[in-house]
Amino acid sequence: SPDVKLQIINSDATQNILSLANQNSASHSFDFGRIVSTGALSIQGRQTGYNDILLAPTSGNVGIGTDSPGAKLEINNGSTQTELRISVTGDTGYSTINFSDASDINPGQIYYHHQQNLMNFRTNDNDRMVINSSGNVGIGMTSPAVPLDVEGKIRSTNDNSGSYLEMFNDGDVSGNSFIKSTSGELIIESAADITFSPNSTEKMRITSTGDIELAASSRIVLDDQPTASTASGSGTIVK
Repeated sequence: SPDVKLQIINSDATQNILSLANQNSASHSFDFGRIVSTGALSIQGRQTGYNDILLAPTSGNVGIGTDSPGAKLEINNGSTQTELRISVTGDTGYSTINFSDASDINPGQIYYHHQQNLMNFRTNDNDRMVINSSGNVGIGMTSPAVPLDVEGKIRSTNDNSGSYLEMFNDGDVSGNSFIKSTSGELIIESAADITFSPNSTEKMRITSTGDIELAASSRIVLDDQPTASTASGSGTIVK
């Protein structure tokens, strides 16, 4: 007494209901069945390396390679590496992941531009960050020219030890330099000399020994010119 146009009932609950096989090799078949304990629909591949696909009936979760998906789509390759691939035909076009809500189908996006080999991140329908083919990261811009290129302000906050910007010399930690702010005090630290080069020309240098050197054309100008020059302390003025 079938209830629909085609109804298949298997009296053995341990066996799959329907199998689609290659004429020359049963090992290339796909078996369709029902997991008795959960009522889930299962699609199983007999060939080694084929992952099972499972549809949980109560949650609607889909599992690939797992029989207990915990999210709407869960993929498990049964090893330490699982791959999700989004591809296009040829070497142009975009691969895109859209994040949608009730008012907008794609306010957030991650897309890869295959022809330019760059990845773009969008929030609130605007480009926010890009990684170009050279690995340069641009924030607030689309054409970063250096490893980190920012259009706008950069903020560093550390409540415990103060904020700082640390710079390394070719990865050598022993030659690093700092610009720090601690308790409102600005601190500049360097493993070598500190130079000041307005208009791309060096005008003043503080050496690693603490000497202050001015370029030949540089002067010290005071807004309130004193009537006499005075100097005090144990340092030396060298002309």
